[in-house]
Amino acid sequence: MRILRQWMILMMLWSAALPAAAAVERECIVSVRVNSGWSVEHRRRVHFVTGLELARITRVLKVEFHQHYAIIWNNDELPTVARLDGVLLGVGREFSEADFQRLFGRDEERRATQIEGEGRGLTWRIRARTAEGWVDRQTANAAVVISR
Repeated sequence: MRILRQWMILMMLWSAALPAAAAVERECIVSVRVNSGWSVEHRRRVHFVTGLELARITRVLKVEFHQHYAIIWNNDELPTVARLDGVLLGVGREFSEADFQRLFGRDEERRATQIEGEGRGLTWRIRARTAEGWVDRQTANAAVVISR
């Protein structure tokens, strides 16, 4: 019950904070590691944020300010918050479009570790690119603008 209350607070605060538009929201392909490998892949909306942004938005979760996080929206279910594995240098206080493109610039996918809920500690695979290009067409359009 406590987790459900925390998530309700998270969702209210997140929706109230969205007009500030610091986080990057993209459609990605996600799956979670299961005993037999990886689950079925699903297209989901994912918000990419810094630890500072996540702490400001939720005021509930204990996060590390210097880390980067992905909030995976699971249709009508509660969102999943995962800390991105690895280091992305040069990110300021807010996660930007340029940061997103650097995050997935050389790699099609990133791993992330779930930090809350019943699945705490689960490993997620987030793919923003495929062999055909960016999963989210908005990213492809932004890449042209940034590279000019």
